[in-house]
Amino acid sequence: MSFSYQEATAILKQSDLLYKEAQILHQIKNIAQAIEKEIVGDIPLFLIVMNGAIFFFTELLKHIKAPILFDYIHVTRYNNTTVGSKNVSWHYKPEIKNIQGKNVYVIDDILDEGYTLNAICGFLQEAGAKTYKIAVLLDKSLGHTKPIAADFVALSAPNRFLFGYGMDIFGLHRQLPDIYAYNGNIPH
Repeated sequence: MSFSYQEATAILKQSDLLYKEAQILHQIKNIAQAIEKEIVGDIPLFLIVMNGAIFFFTELLKHIKAPILFDYIHVTRYNNTTVGSKNVSWHYKPEIKNIQGKNVYVIDDILDEGYTLNAICGFLQEAGAKTYKIAVLLDKSLGHTKPIAADFVALSAPNRFLFGYGMDIFGLHRQLPDIYAYNGNIPH
């Protein structure tokens, strides 16, 4: 989907500011401190879920001084649209030899329906991870049970289309330091 400059800026104007950067940073620091307490005496593997979790992951690492390994995993069910499905598309999986026997922390931007994170955790089980835990920037309130829950949640969010702080809307506005909720009509 292609947008003009005016259309792209209209998206932002049709959105509500949900969380300011300072609120986000404070909550990420709290998660980092909780994780660091858990990893004493271990060198865990942190898996960043691309592309949305880049901001979250970068900020999280600023507050973790313990030694860690990290890699990325790229799986999506949106592909620059706003309509996800239960099926996920795998773009990159880390090598199994780097996962076997490791304590793994999956770092993602949002726990929405849970299908993507559920697929990732299934992959980690098959790859022989010793343990795995999920840390998300946002947990979206859907009003029903999800197939998976996060172990660490920075912020809760309403069931609206969210963007900013690493999350995109139609491939746009990922770079914004705050998180917004879109009010406009979502074209399918």
